[in-house]
Amino acid sequence: MHLALKIPPALMALVLIGTSCTTYGHEPVARAVQFLTNVHTGKMMKADEWLTRKARLEPAFNAHGGLNAMVKQSTARAERYGGLKTVEVLQVTKTTERVDVKIRVNFKQDPGSSLSGAPSAPKEEMIWDITAMEEDGNWKLSF
Repeated sequence: MHLALKIPPALMALVLIGTSCTTYGHEPVARAVQFLTNVHTGKMMKADEWLTRKARLEPAFNAHGGLNAMVKQSTARAERYGGLKTVEVLQVTKTTERVDVKIRVNFKQDPGSSLSGAPSAPKEEMIWDITAMEEDGNWKLSF
């Protein structure tokens, strides 16, 4: 399934509030989209509210500063390219235990173009593979 959601982040929050439901298909996808919107717009989150226990305990994740560092780095990247433009759901795969969501993050300026006139850098595709699982009665994410 290919869903092209090209909605500005501010409008996305309203769409998610209006359409979010507790069905198996919509809530985990909306949660993944909201997570990436938050990560790229500087909204700090509590790791235990958003991430699975396994994701929170990953040594590589913690070695790089955890969720707060992820938000700061992702927001800085988004700002280098004019800010977050859209969060686009590319594919959703459901199993009995999880929902896998492939998402593309798009910036207002193309990371492959050069505004300075210098040769452009290779295009920096921002594709995220996120897994949503129910944990402690809520949808939690890992990547």
